[in-house]
Amino acid sequence: MRTRLLLGSALMACVALSGCGAEETASPSADTAKATPKAITKAAPIAASPAVWAFEYHGATGHVLIPVPLTDPRLAEIDGYRKRARTEPYFYAIVEVDNTHGTEHLYMAGVDTDAPGDEYTAIDEWLTLWEKNRGGGNKGLGPHDPVVKLHHPYDKLDYAPGQKGTVVFAAFAYGEKRPGPISKVTVATDVDFGAGVQATKVPTSATP
Repeated sequence: MRTRLLLGSALMACVALSGCGAEETASPSADTAKATPKAITKAAPIAASPAVWAFEYHGATGHVLIPVPLTDPRLAEIDGYRKRARTEPYFYAIVEVDNTHGTEHLYMAGVDTDAPGDEYTAIDEWLTLWEKNRGGGNKGLGPHDPVVKLHHPYDKLDYAPGQKGTVVFAAFAYGEKRPGPISKVTVATDVDFGAGVQATKVPTSATP
């Protein structure tokens, strides 16, 4: 009788301890229970690639290259001057204007895009600024240092019917290497920019 009572007590103790002879399952620790945080990769900012945009104005035609690669030979003297003046980087746009079949004067006031802060104005306006503020006044180039006017063939803005040429525009880069994505280009044909003329992006295969 006593043997049965002892066996019964042992059996009850076994059940209370979640079974005799059963494998123990390790409880997850607080560290392993937490999900391992995933590494967050910051996406690189999307920048505009050089592209050509076409426009028409009363019979005149034009093509805008924007942004212009700094390796473009037409920028060699201009951007070289900017570097010698020790100014911040700029973005550039180059417009090929053909008014040989146009019926109106075409005044190239500037180029505007939908990228933040991108309003391109005539390069001579920037050259004047660079001449006046060479080195920011505190980089070894004082107000009495000689300034050499940069002469270049890209400063003509007014095109009468029968004329054509090339214009360079620039926009302050605000520390960026390239402007943001561009999905809209407007060619300003008056000094206050106004409504302007909308340009159409030219497929790469059709780029002149």
